[in-house]
Amino acid sequence: VAAPPSTAATPSLARWQILGPIPVSETGVPGDEAQRRAFDEDQLAACGGETRVGVVAGTRCQVGGHDLEWKPLEAAENGVDLGQAVGARDYAIAYAGAEIQVPAATTVLLGLGSDDAVKVWLNGQRVHSHWIMRGLAPDQDLVALSLRKGRNHLLLKVQNGTQAWAFAARLLDANRLAEPLWLAAKAGDLDRLQTILAHGQGLALDAQDTPYVSFFVHV
Repeated sequence: VAAPPSTAATPSLARWQILGPIPVSETGVPGDEAQRRAFDEDQLAACGGETRVGVVAGTRCQVGGHDLEWKPLEAAENGVDLGQAVGARDYAIAYAGAEIQVPAATTVLLGLGSDDAVKVWLNGQRVHSHWIMRGLAPDQDLVALSLRKGRNHLLLKVQNGTQAWAFAARLLDANRLAEPLWLAAKAGDLDRLQTILAHGQGLALDAQDTPYVSFFVHV
């Protein structure tokens, strides 16, 4: 029997640790194959790997000869400029880690937008991968997160092509799912509809407190 929906306050996604930029190529503009290979490869292999659970501010990582540091960022609702945090760059990768704490095991939907390609790990397990070149919009991808009681570790990998470099992430409650549900129905997107309907009833987060953070670079 499924546990009843939690009535606890929405966990926050305001605090992130950011690492980057990691260049896709050191020798000019990379081709499509080189960009995809960089997306598929574990850029954190030298310092624990992408499946390593947990990120500590101040920890340094050697990536392709670059000495990088995980830097804390307090995300305001109107977003955080990654250009100021890690340096704006075309054909580059950044990682973002956050923690989600819940009083009981539950499943939530992560509304995720990205510019451009994005991967997601939860507690060391990859739960989403989308190779794409696109502009940022809220909730472009919906990702089911099976949270365990207590602390959960979320890791994002965002790979930029050219110009703007961004992601937006928020936990969706039943109220915030109303608009994505309507848009999916209007577009005839059956897969998206099934995802929303499968998880919408189980979400009982406080819509007023649902976190929404966006990260963007203007080049």
